[in-house]
Amino acid sequence: MDDTGQGSAPQPATTARQPRSFAAILGAIAVAGGGLRLSYALLELRHHRLRGDAYYFSQLGTLLAQGRGFINPYALAYFGRERQTAQHPPLYSLYLAGVSWLGGRTEMWHRVASCLLGAVTVFVIGLLAAMVAGHRAGLVAAALAALYPNFWANDVFVLSESMTALVLALVLIAAYAFITRPSARRAALLGASIGVAALTRAEAAALLLLLVCPIAFRARATAGKRIAYVAGASAAAALVVAPWIAFNLTRFDRFVGLSTGGPGGTMVIGSCNVAFYGSLIGLGDPTCGPHIRRDPFSVDESQEEHDHLVFALRYIRKNKTQLPVVVTARFGRVWDAFRPWQTAQLESVDRGVWPMRLAVVGYDVVLPLAVAGVIVLRRRRTPIAPLVSTIVLVSLVAAVFEGTTRYRVAADVSLMVLAGVTVDAVWKIASKPADAPRV
Repeated sequence: MDDTGQGSAPQPATTARQPRSFAAILGAIAVAGGGLRLSYALLELRHHRLRGDAYYFSQLGTLLAQGRGFINPYALAYFGRERQTAQHPPLYSLYLAGVSWLGGRTEMWHRVASCLLGAVTVFVIGLLAAMVAGHRAGLVAAALAALYPNFWANDVFVLSESMTALVLALVLIAAYAFITRPSARRAALLGASIGVAALTRAEAAALLLLLVCPIAFRARATAGKRIAYVAGASAAAALVVAPWIAFNLTRFDRFVGLSTGGPGGTMVIGSCNVAFYGSLIGLGDPTCGPHIRRDPFSVDESQEEHDHLVFALRYIRKNKTQLPVVVTARFGRVWDAFRPWQTAQLESVDRGVWPMRLAVVGYDVVLPLAVAGVIVLRRRRTPIAPLVSTIVLVSLVAAVFEGTTRYRVAADVSLMVLAGVTVDAVWKIASKPADAPRV
């Protein structure tokens, strides 16, 4: 047992040469993963125009680089109105703004920038898996992440999940660092990383409850220190997100936290008959919601978010007897256990047809390996709370909103690590001499 009472910490490398070779191979895998993404973007998507959320992120990045601030790209393009926006947390658009400021203002440059994020994510997932189960598990996890369609489809189609995967991998590294050696400084670092993740996807803030509390309260420390760890992590997260929330307070009629896109803006698309009873049960439909105005941008985004939330809650109350069926369908959708091919076909509008078909196959390969990885780590008494926290987060988000597999990116990070653990364990068994003593 380690000093947290949560299991054994990963063992360090036994030679000086091993870390150098590991880093070199891991870097090569990351470069190969980036090359795969760039090849697809440059060869297959050079004439493909962005739409939906991808258009929003890309155009907002360019507008920010031009000094025009956070204004809704669609309102500007179709109605010539500079409408303040916070439909999504700001970090990914700020990243693309940096690319635009450096001169890369085209959609293709933004694809390239997202592919770079994907390559870095591959590297960081390798580091995370190595931290959990050793260098070989890290290399396997990185290779899986490099090839996994649910990752690279986000990168080439310019979606914020590219940054979400990277930041959450860093969050999990910070969590395992805290487990290995709990301290106030490491708790604050973990909280700050969760704050950064929340500026990419708002639901990541729930990791303060799902991740920080379980590992802090199981740390081998006094009750006062455990409470201090949670308080320190929460304060660090709050400090990170506070400037964005304060900025939103100055420009909207109603209170806006991390975004105006949820919960009302997200719940509303899953609150209508087609999403509760029809062919899209468990998913959402953009046509759901209040009557669409002739000018849909005529009201403040915070008021629109309020209207959507009121509409969604009213619909749910009227159809509460169907809610258990819908929640089950959402859970099945996000984990590809219910109509996976239909979900893939619908999501292909944003991420391409054959990438989404490949994504279903890739997930079906990785999932059983990940389940086995949980068993392996439990037998080794290695802490699994950080990896499980992202799986719980995804399940809760799907149950409340909708079961799109884009929401699964947080759990996909953990699945790569767990699959790497399984392959490494099988490798060890296969390479063990027949007359070797059993451990």
